[in-house]
Amino acid sequence: EAQTPDGTHDNLVTGFQKVFAQPDDAQAYLYRGILFFDRHDYWLAERDFRRALALDKTSPAAWYDLALTQQKRGELEASLASYDQAVACRPEYLQAWYNRGLIALDQKKEKEALADFQEALRLTPQTADAKNAQAVAYIRQKDYAKAWQALGEAADINSANMNVLANQFIFEACLK
Repeated sequence: EAQTPDGTHDNLVTGFQKVFAQPDDAQAYLYRGILFFDRHDYWLAERDFRRALALDKTSPAAWYDLALTQQKRGELEASLASYDQAVACRPEYLQAWYNRGLIALDQKKEKEALADFQEALRLTPQTADAKNAQAVAYIRQKDYAKAWQALGEAADINSANMNVLANQFIFEACLK
């Protein structure tokens, strides 16, 4: 059964106990790595995620967690490579596609970002955040009609999403 640690001291002790009791279990390293990540100990988290991958190279969760850690550390190219591995292991990994798109946006690679967000939306069409991020990419490409359409679709998906509402408000103010 999957367990989600909450980062408390007791869970950290449990994380070490899991690793000591099951040193050949990738899940034990994932559990402790998540604890380190939640405590912002990214170097230690990365070390545990790499240990998990040494035990199970086909773990999409380990690749994803490693990618998140690398992204937090500002290692964007390494993070993209790890997200690539996550989706290679599990092509329907929505959050990996979405995060790839966010990195592409950060790198001003709007075309790549749009492709990643489109894949996320293909997997789960009711993803307001991906539609919203698409709108941002379209704005950067100066394709305002597609941006406005994407923002409208995002609002249709989730009319209470504050990111969508803020972007609609800002975009509308810019058009005036």
